Amino acid sequence: MADDDNKTREHLVEVIPGSGSLGAVVHGDDHQPSLTVTEVVQPHHDLLVAEDGACALAAELDPLLARGHDPIVAHAEPDAEGFCLSDDQARAFDAVFAWLDKPTPFLTLGGYAGTGKSTLIGQIRSFTRARIAVCAYTGKAAHALRGKGLPDARTIHSLIYQPREVCDYCDAVLGEGDVCTRYRQCHKAGTSTQYSLVPALEFDLIIVDEASMVSSEIHEDLLSFGIPILYVGDHGQLEPIGSNPRLMVDPVLRLEQIHRQAEGSAILKFAHHVRQHGHPYETGPDARVIIAGKVPTNAHEYDVVLCGRNTTRVATNELIRRKRKYTSKQDPHPLPIPGERVVCLRNHRDYGLFNGMLATVDEIRMDYSVDHPEIDIIDDDGKPHRGMTFVPEQFGNEEKMEHASRRRALFDFGYCLTAHKSQGSEWDRVLVLEWIHRDWSKARWRYTAATRAKRELVWCMHR
Repeated sequence: MADDDNKTREHLVEVIPGSGSLGAVVHGDDHQPSLTVTEVVQPHHDLLVAEDGACALAAELDPLLARGHDPIVAHAEPDAEGFCLSDDQARAFDAVFAWLDKPTPFLTLGGYAGTGKSTLIGQIRSFTRARIAVCAYTGKAAHALRGKGLPDARTIHSLIYQPREVCDYCDAVLGEGDVCTRYRQCHKAGTSTQYSLVPALEFDLIIVDEASMVSSEIHEDLLSFGIPILYVGDHGQLEPIGSNPRLMVDPVLRLEQIHRQAEGSAILKFAHHVRQHGHPYETGPDARVIIAGKVPTNAHEYDVVLCGRNTTRVATNELIRRKRKYTSKQDPHPLPIPGERVVCLRNHRDYGLFNGMLATVDEIRMDYSVDHPEIDIIDDDGKPHRGMTFVPEQFGNEEKMEHASRRRALFDFGYCLTAHKSQGSEWDRVLVLEWIHRDWSKARWRYTAATRAKRELVWCMHR
């Protein structure tokens, strides 16, 4: 560490003369030594490494703690691969804490697959005792974050919306398990679950992963709490269709250095090759390319099939449903049966639904006498959504029925999805059907689809 640096940190770090490696003591609030430092990593980033190998940041440099929390020294363990921060992660880390010193409503951070976005989120959390909420647009994305060392990651909807039981006849708000007795018709009408914004959030920072999926409506709802938001996403992916705040079109901060651990992945090698406008080719046993004139007959064996066109999506969903014995020419079932996978096609705050949300059907009630069929689903977070009116004609329809009443939910079968709808989710085994329009951005489309696979990617080119 340079002498000038020592002088500027006298109140934080006391240099201990030593014969070999650098030694220092970081002092806590009571001026007692609270951390012994054996080396300084990237001094211009104010990152220190403790004797036990953990990273540490003097809390006086932490703007979150400076705004009302007791000064402390916070620790962050190295990630599973044994390192703390790469160069561009450290620069982004610095920028995030500088922003938090004088925050604007939100900051955007983009990073390609394999650049360590989740690691950086974990390091930001570990370097402070401030109250930070970590959330993602989809249940699958939140689950992935939990598997990467962020155990309390949740969906945006579970963070900012709260459920309530409402009488379907008079709209009275009920307690859990209550039956409405206001009018005689109430008991027959039943109840449904609706969602509204929680009154307040007790956090100092909200970190939103997979931010490119956030709609304008959800963006405004998040901003309404007056808490700084760090939006994190992949700026190489497709922009979602429809109303969105375009958070990842030009992120302020960027991670573009692929980590050594990710470079060994055949799937990521394939993804970054096509992102740079390369033609798909087999990069290993986990990322294969095949050529076919029709949908492979084993499509039903994959966790999901991704495609470009709605015509392909509808036909492939029908094929998979037949293969899985949910329907047949002799015994057609145009609507899903309990246990089938569905995807939500538009946001519906009252029902707690969002565009692209995946779920499993629990029950369907077709009451043609009142023209209000209802569907119950279990989302990928295990949360039930019950008593929702829906549009049966949407199932198997290539076009989204935008004209349908906004009070009714729109669903379709969820075995084959467009690449746009797949964003925010990951699956172990993915089959991609590259039958797309020639005018589309092939690089972004291919990259988006490829990065949905975790263990096996099969890329089907049209003959």
